[in-house]
Amino acid sequence: MDPEYLSILMCPKTKGALRLASEQEVAQVNEKIQASGAQTEPLQAGLVCDSGGLMYPIRDGIPVLLVAEAIPFGSPSDNPSPTESSA
Repeated sequence: MDPEYLSILMCPKTKGALRLASEQEVAQVNEKIQASGAQTEPLQAGLVCDSGGLMYPIRDGIPVLLVAEAIPFGSPSDNPSPTESSA
């Protein structure tokens, strides 16, 4: 991803900076997806918001910056579910 483009993107939830996920981070998320039994395709890439503990998927080279599509990244206590955080 173009670093200049990445520098203007921000997390839609926290307004924090985003960074490109490492291969190891993407692999960790894919393991969680597989373990959960979700009918979701594995991620090829993602953008991480460290301040929000979220990973946004990149699909076909396009970042999907929707909070509803974000994947909790980190410990569960750091990442309340969308229903908990909106209550």
